[in-house]
Order: sequence, then C-alpha cells, then structure tokens
Amino acid sequence: MDGRPRGTVIVVDDVEAMRDLIIAFLRKLDASLTLVAASTGHQALAIVESYASLGPDSNERVLVISDLRMPGLDGMTLLGTLAASPHRVDAILMTAFPDDGVRERARELGALACFEKPFDLDLLGDVVQEAVHGVGP
Repeated sequence: MDGRPRGTVIVVDDVEAMRDLIIAFLRKLDASLTLVAASTGHQALAIVESYASLGPDSNERVLVISDLRMPGLDGMTLLGTLAASPHRVDAILMTAFPDDGVRERARELGALACFEKPFDLDLLGDVVQEAVHGVGP
C-alpha cells in the first residue's frame, strides 16, 4: 500500500447495468478501492452503518455514488440522511433528470458533485480519487 487512505465506494442505483458499469470502471481505475453495489437507498444506508465502527482517526474513507430517482429511498433523501448522520461519508449524486434545483439541493446536502447521465466516467474517476485519496489519479 502506498500510504494513501483506503477507500470504500458504495454505488447505489436501481439499474443493475449502471451499477456494474461504474464498478467495472472504478475497479480498473484503482484496484485499492473496495467497491460495493446497492440497489436501494435503504441498502446503501445499511452498508454505511456497517462502517459505523470507523472513528475519525480511521484511514478508511467511505464514498456513496447514488442515483437520484430510485424507488423507496431516493438519492436526495439518502444524501440528507447521510448529511445528518454521525458518520463522515462523502457523496456524489447522479441523475438523468438534472435541473438547477437538484444541483443546488445536492450541494446544500454536501454532495461533492452532481453528474448528469450520461456522464464522462473519467470525470467521475477524478472526483472519486480526490474524495478517497485526497489527490487526483
């Protein structure tokens, strides 16, 4: 290991093909990442809770990449729940239905970025690397 923080990226989307695409890309980009798929916001929260034992001195970084529109707990509600939780979890929102209100609300809730589908995977990779390791790739 090169001393950089370890990272876990939770990819949340109700569309399996989108989850698989992002995970495959991130696996090629950075083999040190732990990549976890979640099909619902509730499932993502359960995964985040499994990292609850990680204290502020932990070298582990957790990042959630979430779709906006999903059944049940949508991406914006997930962001709000993460922002209000005691865990330090960064988040990126992605949506096929962008508007300024969505972007603004996502920023207010602490999202690092809001990507419009389809998006450039390389740009997503840059934000992931910055969030997890504190540096570009």
